[in-house]
Amino acid sequence: MGRLHYGDDGTVARLADEDLEHLQVVVVNKLRRSEPFLLTVESSDALEPTVAFWIHEHSDLRFAFDQREPIKPDRERLEHMIQEASSTAGLHLHAA
Repeated sequence: MGRLHYGDDGTVARLADEDLEHLQVVVVNKLRRSEPFLLTVESSDALEPTVAFWIHEHSDLRFAFDQREPIKPDRERLEHMIQEASSTAGLHLHAA
């Protein structure tokens, strides 16, 4: 399980390493084109609520992987995630 750290207030979203690996590729691609987007990490855990992040070029982001064996990105999944990130509802992922 990996973690996306957002901002300097300690906000963290816990994601499966594979989801985080794909998200990192999406973020890099979107921000290289100066395309901010909404990311919602949904959680069913009462102690860790669903959180929405506005991802933009000035976002303070850190990707922390528990297992750093590089995962070969699934091109179809990446395309789907990029399309979803480009929608008005933004990209939705599920917390690990």
